[in-house]
Amino acid sequence: MTLSLKGKTNALNPNGKGKVYNGSTVIDYLGAAYSFHDQSFTITETMIDLSGCKLYDVQGNTATVEGGLTHRYLRNLGLNATLKSDKILGLDVTSEENNVFYGKGIGSVYARFTGTVANPKMVINTTTAKGTHIYIPLTGGSAETVKDFVVFLENGMLPVNTSTPINFGGIDLTMNMTITEDAIVELIFDENTGEVLRGQGSGDLTLSMDRLGNFSMYGNYKIAKGDYLFTNFRIVRKPFELQPGGVIQWDGDPYNATLNVQAKYKDLSAPVYTLISEYITDPNGAQKNVYEQSKERTKVDLNMKLTGSLLHPDIGFDIAFPELSGELKGYTNSKVTTLKANENAMFQQVVGLLSTGWYLPTKSGTSSGLLLSGGLDNTLSELISATLSSYLGGLLGNLIPTGDVLSGITFQMNLDLPLTQGTVGDQANPLEDPNATVVEVSLPLEFFNDRLEVKVGGDYVTGATTLSQSEYWAGDVTFGYKLTPDGRLKIRAYNENTLTVEGRKNKVGVGLAYRREYDSFAEFLGKKPKAK
Repeated sequence: MTLSLKGKTNALNPNGKGKVYNGSTVIDYLGAAYSFHDQSFTITETMIDLSGCKLYDVQGNTATVEGGLTHRYLRNLGLNATLKSDKILGLDVTSEENNVFYGKGIGSVYARFTGTVANPKMVINTTTAKGTHIYIPLTGGSAETVKDFVVFLENGMLPVNTSTPINFGGIDLTMNMTITEDAIVELIFDENTGEVLRGQGSGDLTLSMDRLGNFSMYGNYKIAKGDYLFTNFRIVRKPFELQPGGVIQWDGDPYNATLNVQAKYKDLSAPVYTLISEYITDPNGAQKNVYEQSKERTKVDLNMKLTGSLLHPDIGFDIAFPELSGELKGYTNSKVTTLKANENAMFQQVVGLLSTGWYLPTKSGTSSGLLLSGGLDNTLSELISATLSSYLGGLLGNLIPTGDVLSGITFQMNLDLPLTQGTVGDQANPLEDPNATVVEVSLPLEFFNDRLEVKVGGDYVTGATTLSQSEYWAGDVTFGYKLTPDGRLKIRAYNENTLTVEGRKNKVGVGLAYRREYDSFAEFLGKKPKAK
C-alpha cells in the first residue's frame, strides 16, 4: 500500500492505492457474508474507492462493487457504493438471527448503499432464482446485537459465525423483490403443530425496515403450486394441495396480510351412506339399488378456501362427488347444501372424514359407536402409514432416478388395523372384515413427461375371518395414456381386485375418456356469445 498525506495535521488530505487480502464483509440484517482477496483500491481526498472489486459468496458466486467509502480527512466514514450481480446469495439468515423472516435468498441483485457506516441506508432490488427458500413465521419479535461491518479471514477462510441475533437499530432498508416460481415461500402459522402454508409462485414485494426497527411489507404474491398442512387440535394433520391462482396481499403489516387461497385434498374416497342415511328410508325395497351404491367408496373432492386475515384466516370447506349420478347425486347435493348453511356441521364432517375416512352419522344408530372406535384405529393406522410411505417413497426415489423416460415416481402405503369393537353386522361397510389387517400398497409411475401412467399395487390381507382364506394378496394394475398432448382424450385399461358380497372378484376393463371444461351451457352447444 502506498499513501501520501498533505495538509494540516488536523485536516490531512490522503492519496494512495493498495490491495486487500483475505478480507470479508457481512451485511447487517441480511446476514450474507462475502469474501474478497487480492482486490485493489484507491484513496482520494473524499473516497476510499473500491470500484471493480469482486466479492464472493459462500457458493462461489460473484458480485462487482462500484464506489466505496466516503470520508472527510479519513474521518466521518460514509457509504456511496453499489453492488451488482446476476446471481449471488443475498439473504442467509437463521430463525435465531432474525425471527421476522429468515432463510436463504439467491438471485440477481442491484443494491445501493448510502448513509454512514453507523447508520446505513440500503435499497436492494432483487429477482429470485432457484435455491431461494424464505420462511415467514407469524409470531414476530425483536432482537439485539452488533455485527462488524468488515471482518477478516482466519487462515484464508471465513471465521466461524455463531448464531446471534441481528441488530436492526440504525438500518434503513428497502428491499424490492421480484419473486419467481423458482423460490419457495413458507408461512408458518404454528411451529408446534406444524401448520404451514408452503408455496411457489410469483409476485412483487417490498420489504422495509426503518431505523427504529419497524418492519412493513407491501405487494401481492400469486400462488402457482404448493401445499397447506391443515391441523386441528393435534388430531388432524392433513396436507391440502394449493390451487393455482390464490393471492396473498400485504398492505403494510407483515402479519396481517389478506388471504384468498384455495386448496384441495387429494386421493380421498369414502362411502356416502352415513352422510345421507336420512334420505334412504326404504333400503330393502324401492331404494335398494341406491342403498347398495351408497355403501361403496366413491371419490370425494374436498376443497378448502382460506380468506381474510393471515393471522386469523376464515377457513371454509366444500364437498363434491364427481363420480356420482342420478338419485344418489341428488341426495348428496342436497346434504352438502344443508351443511353449507351450518359451518359447524360442515367442519365436523370434514374433521371426521379426514381423521377416520368416513362421514359422521347424521342420526342416531348402531353405527355411531363403531365409527368412533374405527376412527381411533384409523388415526393410528394413518400415522404409521404416513411414516412408512414417506420413508419408503424417499428410498425408492433415490434408487430409481427419474429422467426423460421415467418422469415421476411415488410410493403410497396405507395400513388398516382391526377394529377394537363392533361386528360385521353393525359396521358401516358390511363388506369389510373388522378382524382383518390390510396393507394397501400403491406405486404410481409416470413416463414420457406424464403422458403414460402406470399404477401397480394391491392389498395384502391377513387375519381375515369372513372369507375362505385368512391370508391373501389382491393385486391391481392400471394403465392410462393421454392420446392428445393436452390430456383431454385418454385411454385407460385396468385389472382390479374388488371385494363383493360373493368374495373377491377381478374386474377387467378398457375405457376411453374425453374431458373438456365449458364456462356455460351455450358454449357447450357451440354457440358464440353475442357481441355487446
